[in-house]
Amino acid sequence: MIKSAIDAAYNKDGTFAMQYCTIAQIDLKRNSEKHIYIIGAMDKIATLISGIEEKGCYTNGVAQTTWKITNIDVGTRQDDDALACFASFTDKSKMCGTNNEQNNTSTSSGKSSNQGLKEEAKKQKEQPKGKLKKFIK
Repeated sequence: MIKSAIDAAYNKDGTFAMQYCTIAQIDLKRNSEKHIYIIGAMDKIATLISGIEEKGCYTNGVAQTTWKITNIDVGTRQDDDALACFASFTDKSKMCGTNNEQNNTSTSSGKSSNQGLKEEAKKQKEQPKGKLKKFIK
């Protein structure tokens, strides 16, 4: 599982580092208690991390839980147009900023997903849902 994720992310022309923002853009609408959905800097790019909660050891008589990653699907684009677009950025912050509306799927309000996610995260006080809260701290 790890090798296939690394291969998908780094052993191609278009790498994960090239196609995702430095600060992960989490799609709060697609997340669940068992999934983290990270969107890339351009449409049709996403990574899905799935996990399950398992009982761990006991501390002072209380069962501790841990998260086990069960699946990682890393998406990158390898088409010439996407690679040329990514290569054209001299400043990656411009690619992932709010001026990137044409490269992100729109939310129902018509805003770019990056901007919409930022606003939604503020509303939810940047707290992930349910059990994932422990996983991504």
